[in-house]
Amino acid sequence: MLITRSLPGPGKLELVYFNAAIERMLGRSRAEIHAKGGLLPFVPPEQRTLLSELNRARLRGDDLPARFSAAFIHVSGRIVPLECTLVPIALERQALNVSFIVDVTERREAEAALERSQELFRQVVASAPDGIYIMRWPVVLFSNPAGARILDFDSPEEVVGLNVLDRLVPEESSSIAQRTRRVHGTRPPEPHRYRGRNPNGREFAVEVSSLETNFNGEPALLAFARDVTERDAMLSLLLEVHKQSAVS
Repeated sequence: MLITRSLPGPGKLELVYFNAAIERMLGRSRAEIHAKGGLLPFVPPEQRTLLSELNRARLRGDDLPARFSAAFIHVSGRIVPLECTLVPIALERQALNVSFIVDVTERREAEAALERSQELFRQVVASAPDGIYIMRWPVVLFSNPAGARILDFDSPEEVVGLNVLDRLVPEESSSIAQRTRRVHGTRPPEPHRYRGRNPNGREFAVEVSSLETNFNGEPALLAFARDVTERDAMLSLLLEVHKQSAVS
């Protein structure tokens, strides 16, 4: 926490009080801070403009933002990101600024790590060779590019809202509905093979594994689909060749 007094002139603040937390954020002693004439020398140049604007607003009597971001320069040269909550008060006819300052370094690092993790996840899902769907049965809420290709869509966005039963041959509908109702736990069951037909008449075969998940705070179904159409065709061909060889 620190308390300052606004003085006439751009960015001019008189340091009235600061606690030990400010010393730790700067890595400097109280004597060093006072020797520099306050905290301004330890603020990055681009942040001083912000302080100047806040000071001018304070002198004009304007409403000040209750919370804003700032930074300190640590003795090591590291920039310390801060979150400041400003509370203007009047004490004995003096206009004072009480600032509650929090070092948000760990929070920023955690946010950056989360963002990197999410980006990695997006890349993995986008490049996966198998179809990945999130459904609120039987409607698709999300599809990756491979999932769109299996269903003959140009983009994943076009798959959203699709009733997957519309892509199955009629005799598969009851089978997949019963199997979906039996999905429980976090481990996907053994893949099950289904036959589908797209609007252009192309028939395909997929192996699907599903498990329960949560999407936007509500229960959903996560499905992994592998197009085995070509594999099935190859196996049929090999079987036919084997039969002919046996006959001859």
